[in-house]
Amino acid sequence: MDMLVIVSTCDTRSFFDSTNAISMAGGMLILLAASKIPSLRSRIGGEVTNLGDHLQQLFETWMFVPSDSVSPSVEQSLRMICDVGAFLKSEYLRGVHGD
Repeated sequence: MDMLVIVSTCDTRSFFDSTNAISMAGGMLILLAASKIPSLRSRIGGEVTNLGDHLQQLFETWMFVPSDSVSPSVEQSLRMICDVGAFLKSEYLRGVHGD
């Protein structure tokens, strides 16, 4: 069974509330843990390295809409998503180069 990550961008207003932000950060942590287990890592695929940047771009587009306040939990989730995304990139690059 292959792992599949789906990010919907239909209704960004409701999509980026604090509950979904925390869920996406949790999903990134699950991917991080799976990347450390060889049998799961082989099923994730290198495209996961783009997920953190993609989610960051979606969050930032939503966060900078005038007159909307951003929840501290959304900001914290975004930081975690970015950190995990950067770590996944470095792990996959290291795996490709055999360092």
